[in-house]
Amino acid sequence: MAIRLPHMMASLNSLLFWGEPQSASGIQDLGGWCGDLLTSIEDAHVNQKNYNSFYEAAVAYVGKKGQFGREDLLDDLDALNIYSTIKTQTNLTVSKIIENYYTGNESSVRFNSYLGNRFDDNLTTLENDTYILLTGGKGSWGVAYKKALDAFKKFKMSKYSSYTDSEAKDTAKAFHLLIEQNA
Repeated sequence: MAIRLPHMMASLNSLLFWGEPQSASGIQDLGGWCGDLLTSIEDAHVNQKNYNSFYEAAVAYVGKKGQFGREDLLDDLDALNIYSTIKTQTNLTVSKIIENYYTGNESSVRFNSYLGNRFDDNLTTLENDTYILLTGGKGSWGVAYKKALDAFKKFKMSKYSSYTDSEAKDTAKAFHLLIEQNA
């Protein structure tokens, strides 16, 4: 198993700095999986001509290839899983938690842990929250999140810095499908 600590640590840092994601209000998600989904939207736009629909292009790129490949996806999942362990296993050092985590965790365990740790084991929540995060957030963090999302779009999406609500929904569905297939 290849471990790419810099990318995983960047995602983990956003969680440690901003705190635990609460439903669909997580600015910290932009530092990990949700920010990477923006690059998948861009890849889907650039390559949509090779597919029958934007959804098919999103399925081809989300967490599979392009700017948000499988290693990036695993790094983001690992960061959230490690963060959850840090919060519950306060008697262990961070280095010991990371060492324990990467000893024998198969891919499906990582996906299942992510789904449980971030979305309460609920794929519908995953899809709904992903859509909300891609379209601007909600709740008490909504205004701040919308500003952060707009900044991330400019930073992460050099060719296509905007997308429709329908494309956000297709991306959320593609992310749901990817997690479901791997959990």
